[in-house]
Amino acid sequence: LFPYTTLFRSKRILSLCLDNLGNIYLDNLGNTPKALEFFEQSLEINKTLLANDTDNRELRNILSMSFHYVGRSYSAIGNVNKATEFFEKQRVILEELLLKAPNNSDFSHRLALCFSHLGHISGAINEPRRALEYFEKELNIMQDIETRTPERTDFKVFLSSSYSNMGNIYKELNDIKKAMEYFEKSLSTMQGILLIEPNRTDFILESAICYWNIFLICPKDEEFNWLNKIRNILDPLLKKGIRDTQLEQLWNMVNEELKKRI
Repeated sequence: LFPYTTLFRSKRILSLCLDNLGNIYLDNLGNTPKALEFFEQSLEINKTLLANDTDNRELRNILSMSFHYVGRSYSAIGNVNKATEFFEKQRVILEELLLKAPNNSDFSHRLALCFSHLGHISGAINEPRRALEYFEKELNIMQDIETRTPERTDFKVFLSSSYSNMGNIYKELNDIKKAMEYFEKSLSTMQGILLIEPNRTDFILESAICYWNIFLICPKDEEFNWLNKIRNILDPLLKKGIRDTQLEQLWNMVNEELKKRI
C-alpha cells in the first residue's frame, strides 16, 4: 500500500495534474514540446516517490506510465532514439511486474502497446523485419488477453488493431498473401465487436478502415466491390450529421477512387 503521508499525497496529485496537462497539450492542442515538458516533470516526481519505496508495485506501474508518456512525446516530434529509450524502459518495468502478476491483463495490455509503439518506430526508420518482431509480440499478448478476458470489448478492439499492424508490415514486405490474411482477421474481429455494440460510431468507422486496408491490396476486379462496401458503411454516418476528421478523409478517398473507376 502507498505510504499515504500528506507530502506523498501532494506529490501524487501534482504528478497526476502534470500528466493531465501533458495529455491535453499532446492529444488536444498538438503542442508536443509543451506536453513533453509536463510529462518530464511528472516523471521526475514519480522517480523520487519510487526511490523511497522501491518494492511498491503500484509506484512501479505509475513510473512505467511516465516512461510511456515521455516516449509518446518523443515519438511525436520524430526523435526515434529517445522514444525507443523510454519505451524500452517501460517494457523492462512491465515485464518485471508481469513476473509477479502474470495474469494481470492491464499490465499485459500496456506491454502490448509498448511493443506496438516500438514496432511503429522501427517501421518509420525502414526496419520492417524488426517491426515485424515487435508486432508479433504485440499480437501474441493481445491474443492471450482476449482469450482470458473475452468479455472485454476494448481488448477486442486492440486485437483488431494488432492484426492490422501485422497486415501493414507484411504489405510493406510485399507479402500480399500474409497481409490479406491479417487484414481479414482484423475485419472479422471488428465485425464480431459490432455484433455486441452495433451503434458505436468509432467501431463502425474502424470496420470501414479494415475494408479500406483490404481494398488497397485486393485483386483489380474486386476493387469496385470493396469501395462500395466502404461507401455503404460511411454514408449513414454522414447522413446522421456525424462529423469526424478521419471519417471525412476516408469518405473523400473512397469517392476519389470510385471516380477513377466510373
